[in-house]
Amino acid sequence: MSDERRWVENWMVTGPLLEERRGRELRELTSERAMFLADALFRMPWPEEVLARRRAHSGLLEMQDLFRGLRPR
Repeated sequence: MSDERRWVENWMVTGPLLEERRGRELRELTSERAMFLADALFRMPWPEEVLARRRAHSGLLEMQDLFRGLRPR
């Protein structure tokens, strides 16, 4: 059996189990836990190369161009 075939067969079993777990964790998520996790995410250190790219280019202009293109005329 090929590696790809084993991967697909494994994912067919694992995928639904992970989706079930994700759903259960979201249903059981409290506001306090969500706030804690959000705070931890915002405090996560960014690699310097990511910070350097963000200082040079935020993507704001591209986003504005995209929104402008979506606006009905």
